[in-house]
Amino acid sequence: MNAVELDPKLRRLVDTAAGITALLIVIVVPLVYATAGLKREEGGIDALSRTYGALTTAAIAQRPTMWQFEDHRLQSLVAHDVTGEGARVAYSIDDASGTPIASSHATRLPAPTLTSRTPLYDATHVVGHYRVDKSLRPLVAETLAVALLALFGALLALIPLRALPLRALRRSQERLVHMAKHDALTGLPNRSLLDDRLEQAILFAQRAQRCVTVAFIDLDHFKSVNDSLGHDVGDELLVQMAKRLSGCLRGTDTVVRLGGDEFVVVLFDQPGDTDSLATTLERLQQAVVAPMTVRGHAVQLGCSIGAATYPADGDTASVLLKNADAAMYRAKELGRNNFQFYTADMNSRVKARMAMQAGLIRALQEEEFFLVYQPQVDLRSGAVIGVETLVRWRHPEMGVVAPNDFIPLAEETGIIVALGEWVLRTACAQHTAWREAGLPPLRLAVNVSPRQFRDPHFADVVARVLVESRMEAAHLELEITESLIMEDVAQAVTIMHRIRALGVELSIDDFGTGYSSLSSLKNFPVARLKVDRSFIHMLPGQRNDRSIAMAVIALGHQLSMKVVAEGVETEDQRQFLRDSHCDEMQGYQFSRPVAPEEIARMLGGSQGSEPGRPPAPAAAASLAHHPHHEHATAPARQR
Repeated sequence: MNAVELDPKLRRLVDTAAGITALLIVIVVPLVYATAGLKREEGGIDALSRTYGALTTAAIAQRPTMWQFEDHRLQSLVAHDVTGEGARVAYSIDDASGTPIASSHATRLPAPTLTSRTPLYDATHVVGHYRVDKSLRPLVAETLAVALLALFGALLALIPLRALPLRALRRSQERLVHMAKHDALTGLPNRSLLDDRLEQAILFAQRAQRCVTVAFIDLDHFKSVNDSLGHDVGDELLVQMAKRLSGCLRGTDTVVRLGGDEFVVVLFDQPGDTDSLATTLERLQQAVVAPMTVRGHAVQLGCSIGAATYPADGDTASVLLKNADAAMYRAKELGRNNFQFYTADMNSRVKARMAMQAGLIRALQEEEFFLVYQPQVDLRSGAVIGVETLVRWRHPEMGVVAPNDFIPLAEETGIIVALGEWVLRTACAQHTAWREAGLPPLRLAVNVSPRQFRDPHFADVVARVLVESRMEAAHLELEITESLIMEDVAQAVTIMHRIRALGVELSIDDFGTGYSSLSSLKNFPVARLKVDRSFIHMLPGQRNDRSIAMAVIALGHQLSMKVVAEGVETEDQRQFLRDSHCDEMQGYQFSRPVAPEEIARMLGGSQGSEPGRPPAPAAAASLAHHPHHEHATAPARQR
C-alpha cells in the first residue's frame, strides 16, 4: 500500500498535542511530588505538636506554678537534638500572646517553613501553644530535582508522543483509503478505483496504439441462492467467485465488484482482435459456471457478460462502462449464460430505457397515471364485495401504457415507492368518495411492491394515508406476493404484524408460485389467499390444476383464510370453483378492470342480480380501447 500523506493541519495538531503533553509532564510531576511531600510534612509536624503539646499540658496540670516561675523546666520540654532531623525542626512554647517562653533554636529556620500549633491548657483555660516549625528547603530542593528529571523524561517522551499518533493516524488513513477504494466483502477494487484503473488503461492504449476491453459480468439467478441457502452462503459464494475471476486473469488486468452480484473486468493492453477477446471471455465464463461447494452446499451459477472495447466502442471510461452494461443486458435478453459484444443498436435500447425512466418521473409530476378497479365477487351470492386497484399510464405520445411495460423499470429504479404511495393515497380517497356517495361498504385491495414493503416506514405511510383519506382501516386490504414474503420470512412477519396492528387486512397474492412452507404460512397474519391465475387458466379440464386448486382452497379454509381465485374467464371455471367451495373470484368472466364511476354504477344496480352473474354489461365495455389482457405478473397488477 502506498504511503499516505497526512493533512498538514492534522500533523500540526499532533505536534501541538505532543508538546502540551510534554509540558504537562514537566509541570504535573513536580507539582504532584511537592503536594505529596507537603502533605507528608504537615502530617509529621501535626503529630509532633499534638504529642508534645499533650505532654506539656500534663506537666502544667501537675505543677501549675511551673508555667509562671520555672522557665528552665519549660525549656526541658523543648530541648531536642538539633544535629540530625532536628536541624530543620524547631520546637517552642508560646504564651497566650504568641511570645516564645522556651525554644529549641536560637535562630529562625531557613525559609520556607511549615508550622503546627497545639493549645496548652491550665485547667480549662488556654494559656499558650506548643509550636513545631519545620523548614521546607529540603523538600524544595527535592522538588527541583524531580522537575529536572521530569523535564528530561518529557524530552525523551516527546519523540514517541509525536511518532506513535502520527503512525497510528497514517495507518488508519491508509485503511480508510483502502476501504474507500475496495469492496469490503471480497477485497476487490470498487467503482471509485475502477474509474482510475480504466482511465490509466485508456491512456496507455492511446500511447501504445492498443485496445482496452471492459467486460460487465452479472451472475445469473444469484438471488435464488440468497433466498434458498441464506445470505451467508451468498456472501461466501461472492468471495469465491472473486478469487476465481482474479485467478484467470493477468496481473495487469483488474477485477472490480460493483455491488450485489455484478463484477467488471478491465482487460489491459489488448490486441483488438475478436478471437482472442472471445477466448478470454470464454475463460471468464467457464470460471464462473464451474461447480463450487459453499459451506457444504453444491452451487453452480451461470453468468451474462457484456463487452465493450476501446476505441471502437467508446473513448472514455464512462462510455465504455455504459456500453458494456448494455451488452450485458442483451446477453440476458438472449437467454442468459452467454456473452455479447457491444453493437450500435444496443444504444437505442439504452436510450429507450432512459427515456422510459424519465417519462415515469414526469408522469408522477404531471399526473399521467390513473387507476382502474377490478371487482371481486362472492362466488355464492354473486355480490361485488371488493375491488383490486390497478394502475395505468396515459402516456402523452404512446397512449395507455400496459403495466408490464413500465412496472419492472419502476421497481428497478425505485420510482415504484413514490408511485405505490400515490396509488394507495388515490385509491383510499376514491373509497371514501364511494362511501360518501352512499355506496355499500367495499373491500379495497391495493398491491404492495417489494421496495414498498421493505421500507421501514411503510406502516407509518399506511397509517398517515388512512388518516388523510378518512378511510376505515378495516376496509383496506394490502396484497403481498408470496415470493416477496419468502425472501425474508422473519422480517416479513414483523412488518405484517405492524400493518395488522393498524386494523388493515393482508392477503397473499399469486399463492402457489413462491414455494412457501406450511410452517411459515401458519405464522402469516393474513385474511386471504389469492390462487395464482396460472392454476386457474386450464380449469376444469387439466387434472393437475384441478388438484392444486382444490388443495389450496382446502388449505386456506383449514387456516381460517378466505380463498380468492384470480383470472376466472369462463363459466366452467366459475362453476368448478364454486363447487370446490372457493370463496371469491375476480376475472374477465365477471368484469374487466373498470373506471371508478363504473364501480359506483355496478354497486348501485347490483341489488337483485342473479347470483354469480354480472349485474350489468357496462364493465365489459369499460376501457374497451385498452387491449392489454390482465394476465400480468403480480408486480405488474399491483400498481
